Amino acid sequence: MTPQDSVDRHIEHWIEEIPTLNPVVEGVITRMELLKRHLQQSKQATLTAHGLEPHEYGTLHMLGGCGPDHRATPGEIAAWLRMSPSGITGRLDGLERRGFIRRLPSAGDRRKVIVELTAEGRRAWLEAFNEQGAEEERLLAALDATEQEQLSGLLRRILLVIDHPGLVVPPASKQPASKQPASKQPASKQPASKELRKEPKGPRFTELPYRREGAPRAHLACRMALGRRSDRRRRALLPSRPRGRSPRERARAHAAAA
Repeated sequence: MTPQDSVDRHIEHWIEEIPTLNPVVEGVITRMELLKRHLQQSKQATLTAHGLEPHEYGTLHMLGGCGPDHRATPGEIAAWLRMSPSGITGRLDGLERRGFIRRLPSAGDRRKVIVELTAEGRRAWLEAFNEQGAEEERLLAALDATEQEQLSGLLRRILLVIDHPGLVVPPASKQPASKQPASKQPASKQPASKELRKEPKGPRFTELPYRREGAPRAHLACRMALGRRSDRRRRALLPSRPRGRSPRERARAHAAAA
């Protein structure tokens, strides 16, 4: 007979307070939460022993799963860690100072940067990973191989209740551009349909090449609305521009004032 654990005593207490409590559901969920808490504490202790922060280990773990070259862009790392691209720079700086990663210029675009896991970074990642894995195996050693497979199958059936695409996403593997579906190719390489080549009807609002100093706003708005109409019709519809006095008119005004 399996001895009682702390959760059994927990259920005995609460079932008196809540008679409708389902002891089986309460027992399963509480034990899952306690095991998760233990694994989190064990992982934190392991990382501390290896001098790693959780975010540092997460970055190394992501790069370790990016194929044999262990490379990714900062944007890909940020997306996998579900953080903003602007926040990844400081993390990469710290890992680079410790020699765990190196930044390389992209061969296709010199403006881009590729992050590569170094041999030292891979060693630090695997040491922490293997130590944490040993603790997980210690817990499951309470079951034999057949029971472990049964437990895995039962947990899978429970997870399928909430499972959805993107719940657990491994580091993306890069596909050649030629293998991508045609619909995902850049829009500039797809032939434009006849409907897209038709010009829209009605007035076009175009940007003026210049605006004269002091030109009235009504004059400017009217020019924008007319668009491609002929110059003759445009001049006929435009309000007259304010004109300054000619030199002869200024001379007459000066003589009259004198």
